[in-house]
Amino acid sequence: MASVTQPRDQLTTEGRGGAQASLTGGAVQAMMIALFVLASAVWGDEMPDYPPVTRGWQAAQALLARMARVYDVPPPRLQLDLAGHYRDGTVYMRDATLDTDVMEAVLAHEFAHYLFNHRGLLPANEVVADAKVVEILERARGYSRSEAFRVQYRRLSGLNRANRQLPGHQSPCEELRIFLTGFPEFRDFVVETGGAPERPCLPAGW
Repeated sequence: MASVTQPRDQLTTEGRGGAQASLTGGAVQAMMIALFVLASAVWGDEMPDYPPVTRGWQAAQALLARMARVYDVPPPRLQLDLAGHYRDGTVYMRDATLDTDVMEAVLAHEFAHYLFNHRGLLPANEVVADAKVVEILERARGYSRSEAFRVQYRRLSGLNRANRQLPGHQSPCEELRIFLTGFPEFRDFVVETGGAPERPCLPAGW
């Protein structure tokens, strides 16, 4: 009786009653890929926009919800992006910002855009949002005016953010100067604690 040669890319498995089921090598590969995709969906691996469950992320979510309660507005959505910004009811944060000491100021700034329903990238919107941060942190975080100012000052000082021109923004130095102009009561603190890089950014007469 002539022997039958089984194709090389075919695997044979024994079933109940000695029945044989053949699976091609391509089918096995497809099954493995499907299992990998399923596992990725379950665990969140390699999924775009999957938020890291870190202490900073949880703190940002909690603070954003408190801001919304204090101002009696529906809470905006919170998402991760390459840069912090606000658009169409969503606050975007950089993951690298979540665990820093300026996270609260960044979040309050973007929440201010949400409160004012800002649209588009306009320098005037940034000025208004920067000034609103102090009040938001006072009300939602429970800081004194001085504490809230210092958090925002650290954010705008140029030491904690990239010294570059962002879309819709004036230069970091000009934004700091405009912000400080609205808080003259903290002149002595800024002059005493500010470093050399900030001196050219101080308002006239400081």
